[in-house]
Amino acid sequence: MQIRYATQADYDGWQQMVADYIPALANVCPRAWARFNAPNPRDFCVVAIEDGQPVAFMQYTFHDFPFATKPICYMDSLYVRPEFRGRGIAGMLLGYLTSLGKAHGWGRVYWVTENNNPIRPFYDKVAAQGYVRYNQDL
Repeated sequence: MQIRYATQADYDGWQQMVADYIPALANVCPRAWARFNAPNPRDFCVVAIEDGQPVAFMQYTFHDFPFATKPICYMDSLYVRPEFRGRGIAGMLLGYLTSLGKAHGWGRVYWVTENNNPIRPFYDKVAAQGYVRYNQDL
């Protein structure tokens, strides 16, 4: 299993995983992909590769916080193809992100998930819950 930044060769596999993950997002894939490949990106996509094909992806971004003295990283998506689940790939992706953060001096990596997400027991083992998230759709 190789974990690395997504390349143009990964686009079709990534796009299919996004469509499987959240079908409504499939129509914005080209825009998201362009953001990952911008000259000075703030949004990034990492893929797990097996036999030359992407089998999982993780996307993350950075944002400012008035009281932060170090970069804050928000992991906005993590998806593993169903036939590859239960093999520790999500942990490898999060470990990769954690290593990047430590190496580059980030202050925090955080993410949110739905209450009923089956991966929550794993998340509870690797990170502390801190806040309740509220959404106000506009």
